[in-house]
Amino acid sequence: MRILAFLSFLSWVSLVYSINCTENQFESLKTPGLCCKLCSAGEFMSKECNQAGIETTCLVCPKNEFTRTPNNLSSCKKCRDVSACDGGRHPVQDCTPTSDIQCACPVNKYWNTHTFWCEECTVCERGERLISPCETYKNAVCEKCQQGTYVNISSNNCVPCSYCSKGETVIQECIWQDTICKKVNAETITPPQQTCPPALTTDPDQQVLQSQVAQSTTEPRSQKDYRSQSPVSCEKRTFSDWVTWLLLGVVVIQSLFVVFIFSIRLIKRKPMCLNNKIQTPKGTAGGDVPKGSVAFNGKPVQTIQENNIMFNTTSADVTEKLAEFLNSKSVKNWKKLAGMMGYNSVFTANLELTPTEACQKLLQDWQQKSGTTVYVLYCLLQDLDRDDAMAVLWPLLQVKQSSESEMV
Repeated sequence: MRILAFLSFLSWVSLVYSINCTENQFESLKTPGLCCKLCSAGEFMSKECNQAGIETTCLVCPKNEFTRTPNNLSSCKKCRDVSACDGGRHPVQDCTPTSDIQCACPVNKYWNTHTFWCEECTVCERGERLISPCETYKNAVCEKCQQGTYVNISSNNCVPCSYCSKGETVIQECIWQDTICKKVNAETITPPQQTCPPALTTDPDQQVLQSQVAQSTTEPRSQKDYRSQSPVSCEKRTFSDWVTWLLLGVVVIQSLFVVFIFSIRLIKRKPMCLNNKIQTPKGTAGGDVPKGSVAFNGKPVQTIQENNIMFNTTSADVTEKLAEFLNSKSVKNWKKLAGMMGYNSVFTANLELTPTEACQKLLQDWQQKSGTTVYVLYCLLQDLDRDDAMAVLWPLLQVKQSSESEMV
């Protein structure tokens, strides 16, 4: 028993030290517990380090290949061709060992990440102020000033309109710029009436009330109370107007209800393997294994479960390998996967413009959403019945479990 306890202690010590690799190191796949130096950006790993003291052998990426970050990749990623600058873009930087070819939209245009096309930047109209400027991947945002304010060009803020003082009259109202006033000799100014005539009614009480309102609106006001304001347009209300507004309200309510039901269905929709058995890809050991299973008959088995590894933390090789399988013209390809992820036909139609990079762009957009783990993508591929693509993610989800006798 003492020997077993000592061996268990040594195993625990080796486990602790195996995860103490620094930021620019990685744990050796051939020798667990050995930390090897990562190759720099613009390089790839030719040979892994060993216990004899030989460091990692790195080589510079060949021409038209690159790596962006420190890595232990066995090869560099190929740069895109100039034709990859589609959607109205043009190349602004050639391929280097540390970066792919860079594309950009022309001046006064931005790259729409939903339509994959260069679009014109929004220009603020009169009476609007700029909230945020047009950027590489973002359109400009404008805000219309509220009534009673105007845009101050120097500060780009909506400021309150000025009021004419006593002895002045309005020459130009405050709409696009501040109020313009002019002095007059009259002591009292009665501004134009801004009140619409009340609607006709047969109710005696309403007729009395309307008469009182009419008398109050005809009384002259002093120039001190007069303020710059926009003219009020009067409209005659008819029965057909009320019917039109009522029908419009019904249509809006029905549309909101349909959107609500559709959103609930999307939220409730989950891949089948999140609730059922987890299927291993054909060609791997284990078969159908219950989620979170333990060892059987005292022997360790391999199973998978949600390990909260985000897909955007995986290497570029994983995306490229998935693209090799899913960029095909078969029925069960990236296009069907996009539908399972909740994307619409407009999004997939834009991806079809670049068929050799459709899967890469799909996964690049999907990984920016919340909860996009490797396990969720594995479940989607299982529902898609793509064992070849599942096999790419399988090593990232394996969890080795041992029997109780081995833990003593």
